[in-house]
Order: sequence, then C-alpha cells, then structure tokens
Amino acid sequence: MRYFDRRMFLATLVGGAAVSWLPVALAQQTASERRAIDGAIQVDLKEMLNKGLKSRRKSEFAFVDEVVGEVDAGNLPRKEVEQVFLWARRQQRHPFQYFQFAMAKKARRFGVRL
Repeated sequence: MRYFDRRMFLATLVGGAAVSWLPVALAQQTASERRAIDGAIQVDLKEMLNKGLKSRRKSEFAFVDEVVGEVDAGNLPRKEVEQVFLWARRQQRHPFQYFQFAMAKKARRFGVRL
C-alpha cells in the first residue's frame, strides 16, 4: 500500500508541474503560430516568401511586396503563388531567381504584369 501512495504522490507532483507550465508555454508562441485555421498553421505570405526564398536585396523584397499586393488585391490566387514558391524552394541554388522568373510567367496567365 505504501508503494501505491508514493506512486500517486509522484504522479500528482509531475502532473501539477506540467499543468503549471502550460500558460508559460502558450504565452511563448509566436504570432504566426497563433494564427491556426482548422489545425493548420496559416503563415503570413510575405514572411513565408522572404524567409523561404532567402530574399537579401531591396529589389527582391520589392518583388515580394508586389506579389503579395497582387494576392491581396485578388488578382493572383494565393494557391498559385504557393505552388511556385514550393517549386522554387526545391531548386538548390538561387531559389529567389527561379521564383521571380516563374512567378512573372505564371502571373501573365492571370493578366498581371510583375
């Protein structure tokens, strides 16, 4: 009986410690992690493109801003931009240049000049 009491005490102690740290862990989430839709994380498009494509130059940031502006205006579907993004990310060298060329070509299909 004494062994059972010790196990219950330890389980209660560990469980209480885990529950007491839960608010701290939730408070440390980033803004992009908090934007969850249907269990999937919805990431900011501008942030995803800049970080994922390793944008470095002002012209690259300006191109991403232009693409995001067209998506926000409804001229380009976000799904199409994400498809080009994923394809460009698989290119080992210079993913941004691949994205820029492919996105400009894809945007022409929608009547948008980038």
